[in-house]
Amino acid sequence: MGVALTWSGWSGLLASVGIILALWARHAWRAAVRQELVDYLAHTAPEIAVTDVHVGSLVYELRAGGDGPRRIGLEGFYRGLAGHPGGTAEAEAARLEVFASVALTLRAHAGCEPGRAAAPIDPLRRAS
Repeated sequence: MGVALTWSGWSGLLASVGIILALWARHAWRAAVRQELVDYLAHTAPEIAVTDVHVGSLVYELRAGGDGPRRIGLEGFYRGLAGHPGGTAEAEAARLEVFASVALTLRAHAGCEPGRAAAPIDPLRRAS
């Protein structure tokens, strides 16, 4: 028994498979760079403990007693990394700069009062 689809049926099936693969690739990439960020923070910012990892945010706190857990949104982090696809030394340097900016943001906001850091922080937004 064969599958008989019209050309529109086959094109719809192929488009659906393409969308599913693209979403899966995006999810896998985000999971990989999130774990890379957690490892980077453990190495370069040992005073900050990442206590929970979500798809769109990290929950963190100071190891030496702070004001409690904080949350940082990762959308700016993802956008920053996506803007620098790998392959060149310049792209790798820009990528490390994105990781360093997140570490600086976490350090800067770890000690502020709970109400101010409750909203997600965009680590790539420059202060004016």
